[in-house]
Amino acid sequence: MAALGQGPYNFTKEIVEVYTMRSSRAAMRRGVRINTVCPGPIDTPLLPEFRATTSDAIIDWNIREMNGRAVSPREVAATLAFFAAPASSYVSGVNIDIDGGFSAAAASGQLDMSGRS
Repeated sequence: MAALGQGPYNFTKEIVEVYTMRSSRAAMRRGVRINTVCPGPIDTPLLPEFRATTSDAIIDWNIREMNGRAVSPREVAATLAFFAAPASSYVSGVNIDIDGGFSAAAASGQLDMSGRS
C-alpha cells in the first residue's frame, strides 16, 4: 500500500466511495439510492481501538485538524437520517464527509502536517 501513498484503511474507504459512485446509476434505475458517509474519528467506545491500531499521535492530529473534537454519534446519525428523509430523495452516488472540514482542508492544502507522526 505504500506505493499508493496511503495505508489500507484510507484506501478501503476510497474503494467504498468509488463503488458508491459507480453503482448509483444502476441502483437508481431500480429505485434504490446509494450513498456513503465518511466520518472522522467518532467519540464512541471504539475510539480507543482506533488509537491502538493507528496511534494516539495520528488520532489526536486528526481531531485537532478537523475542528478540535471527535465527531459525535448524533452528528453521524443526523446525516444518515437525512439520507433516509424525503428531502434527499434525489440524492444518489455521493459521499458526505462528516469530519469538521478535514477532507476539504486536505484537498485544498490547508492541513497543518507538522503534528502528523
